Amino acid sequence: MQEKEAFIEEFKKRTKAFTLRNIKVFQSLPKTDEAKIIGKQLLVLQVLSGLITEQFAEQEAKLIFLQN
Repeated sequence: MQEKEAFIEEFKKRTKAFTLRNIKVFQSLPKTDEAKIIGKQLLVLQVLSGLITEQFAEQEAKLIFLQN
């Protein structure tokens, strides 16, 4: 079980780092309409990725709880 918990924690850390990098990319884009559209799409996809990550972690936690 320790390996799964460690994997989940590492996955959360990597997802958070990826999110922060995406925010920096969004901030560094030029202020054109096209860049704003692409940047907003990037942020929306990142939010969805974060939600999926949280759901994954929640399901794993339930599975671990049920196995004990």
